[in-house]
Amino acid sequence: MLFFPASLYLTLLQQGVADLGMASLLILDEVHQATKEHPMNSILKDFHWKLSSDAAPKVTDAHGTDASVSGPTVMHEPTCCRDPCLVVIPQASSP
Repeated sequence: MLFFPASLYLTLLQQGVADLGMASLLILDEVHQATKEHPMNSILKDFHWKLSSDAAPKVTDAHGTDASVSGPTVMHEPTCCRDPCLVVIPQASSP
């Protein structure tokens, strides 16, 4: 599991250092901010949407519930930086 600021992961993808096709799951934190030229939006439109559906990683958002609110917590994503983060879960390697 890898944690990245969205802007850093976008840079790694643009430079060819990272390959979105090697991920099995992207978990986006603060995805509601991913509009216009936001790095998360660029990752989705410039990389994710260009992959075939069988090669593209699954995408979900990270959110949690306030401890004062009753109900299950789906996920609580730690803040890794000022920029909204994303979690990249690599595909399992074959033996």
